[in-house]
Amino acid sequence: MTPRDLPEPVDDRDRQILGWVAEFGWAVLGIPDDAEGPGYTFSVGLWRGWGHPEIVLFGLNHDPAHRLINDLGTAIKSGTTFEAGRRYDGLVPGYPAFFLAVDEGHVSPYLGYACWFNRGNDFPALQCVWPDRERRFPWEAGFDERFRTRQPLLGPAPRIGGLA
Repeated sequence: MTPRDLPEPVDDRDRQILGWVAEFGWAVLGIPDDAEGPGYTFSVGLWRGWGHPEIVLFGLNHDPAHRLINDLGTAIKSGTTFEAGRRYDGLVPGYPAFFLAVDEGHVSPYLGYACWFNRGNDFPALQCVWPDRERRFPWEAGFDERFRTRQPLLGPAPRIGGLA
């Protein structure tokens, strides 16, 4: 990626994000909880830099979410590809994670800076979904309902055993 390929910064925040991408290969941004919904954390630069979908993660505190996305970015940089519709063990000690394809209509509302960086919303994104304390995902029977509002699903839940 050449500097000409990058978007033009208009403020210090834009310059900071471009600096992180230049230094690390991607940036990680956090959006705090507000009246409209739970906080979330997402990547900027994985698509243009590595050809990998951007990643969004809901409902975790920013620091652990930031670390997880950085760990995923490091794995991607080393050649790992995360795919929609797959469960991954070992990303978080003791817990699985699952990736969902983010529906096109959710890209702009949730990944604004990634849209700016990618010069539009025509890029793939994955939502990293975490389970409850019993290791059940939101689409599985018995999922702890207290966690449902912390993690809205931005794509269709997988159909597992007739459940959706």
